[in-house]
Amino acid sequence: EAPVKLTFWTFHSSAEKDFMASLPEQYMKEHPGVEIEFVVIPQDEYMSSKLTTAFAAGAGPDVFFMSPGDFLKYANSSLAMDLTPYFTPELLDDFLPSSIEAVTVDGKICAIPFEVELLGLYYNKDMLSAAGIAPPATWDELIAATSALTKDKIAGLLIEPNKGYYQNFTWYPFLWQDVEKKQASFDNQAAVDALKLWGDLIKAGAPSKISIPGTFDISLLGTGQAAMQVSGTWAIADLEKKYADQNIGVVPLPVAPGGKPATCAGGWKVMVNA
Repeated sequence: EAPVKLTFWTFHSSAEKDFMASLPEQYMKEHPGVEIEFVVIPQDEYMSSKLTTAFAAGAGPDVFFMSPGDFLKYANSSLAMDLTPYFTPELLDDFLPSSIEAVTVDGKICAIPFEVELLGLYYNKDMLSAAGIAPPATWDELIAATSALTKDKIAGLLIEPNKGYYQNFTWYPFLWQDVEKKQASFDNQAAVDALKLWGDLIKAGAPSKISIPGTFDISLLGTGQAAMQVSGTWAIADLEKKYADQNIGVVPLPVAPGGKPATCAGGWKVMVNA
């Protein structure tokens, strides 16, 4: 019989790309009757256009990476294969229960958790120390520090200004600091306050536009072009390898008045085309 042909899409680069490329190679060695086409798409095009266009044309990949921000859209549209039968008790034991819960919809496991990435506030210790500013712990302190640290060529703070799943991802914790329930709820003061915070930070000096690299990239903080940045644990490797000469710290996200600390446990998932 002719071999089974599958496509595997990712957006990774550098060492991550090499690792991803090794997965289909290993799979094909173990399954000689399968051919896998490995496709790498630039990250800024991956979720925004390429994946959605492919599925709209009925030509979506067989195996692909899915962002946490778009996961439910694909799971609820029946595009995701039910992977529950493949998760044996032994396999389930190898995952954090919360990571499995995050990919379970209507009792069906719709993706494979791949990573968990937490958000925090990264900051240049030297810049804050020179300005006599302690790492912000509250929203008011964050706004004040952003204003005080913003200079002609230095952004006091980087937050994601461009609408999209990454902006949602980095903004959700500020909403969740004052919201108890898990259901979507925008008709309350907590949502108003969290949205206003984003506006107040822009007014205080956080850039309203960011070119590539986006704020998911820690290079602007690492090269001294920003004093503070909301980013995730993926930034640590770059800080240690590329910007070891910079005195960078990280603290929990500043908390709303009367709120509780919160962060996102995001992370991309591997999804299979139904």
